[in-house]
Amino acid sequence: MASRTESDVDHRRHPEVEPTPPESWYDRSSISADAMVMIEGQTEEDFFRFAPENRYCEFIDGIVYMPSPVSPRHQKLVGFWYVLLSTYSEARELGEVMMGPAVFRVAPNRDLEPDVFVTPVGEEPLPPGNLAFGAAVLVVEILSPGNRSHDLKRKAGIDKDARVPEIVFVDDWNKVLIVERLVGQEYETHRLSSGRWESSAVPGFWLDVGWLWNDPLPNKQRPVNVILGNPAG
Repeated sequence: MASRTESDVDHRRHPEVEPTPPESWYDRSSISADAMVMIEGQTEEDFFRFAPENRYCEFIDGIVYMPSPVSPRHQKLVGFWYVLLSTYSEARELGEVMMGPAVFRVAPNRDLEPDVFVTPVGEEPLPPGNLAFGAAVLVVEILSPGNRSHDLKRKAGIDKDARVPEIVFVDDWNKVLIVERLVGQEYETHRLSSGRWESSAVPGFWLDVGWLWNDPLPNKQRPVNVILGNPAG
């Protein structure tokens, strides 16, 4: 794991050695493996100042987590969810729909970048800088080999601690939709391979789970029309 703190200490002991510049902390270009890079010794201020705008990375309790680049299939699924949710939410005048690397600041020092998330109605970005949203009613994560454990365990635990009403994991490898739904004070887990999933957090939104396993994915306009009840669908 890279560590900004260790680099600073080395520089103090050996002043002739230049410290690692901040802009290089998030450079994983030399790492080709499907692996999660962890950068220790960071602050939340570091994260918001230096994290690249064009790639995913997350800040959790002093560590930046940077996953491998994702596959085209992963991004097509992200786009599919984003278009369906954003079109529906706009039509029904619901909350904003954001797509990573937009930041969901779940709690102080816990800044996540879900693949897609829906904010509550009227939610505004947080100061200073308006760089993150502080609440979400629905979080959607597309699982990949390099981030599977990170999403299902570490991030899911943080979202649950914050009582996010609904968390959805799209497991394209096993063709199953995993839904964590807050009911009372506990989460219920639902696993669907087919059939209709209806969101409990975004009123009226639903989708046919089978759409997700198509390759190529359906033309987005048709499922949008079907969800909205448009006869043209």
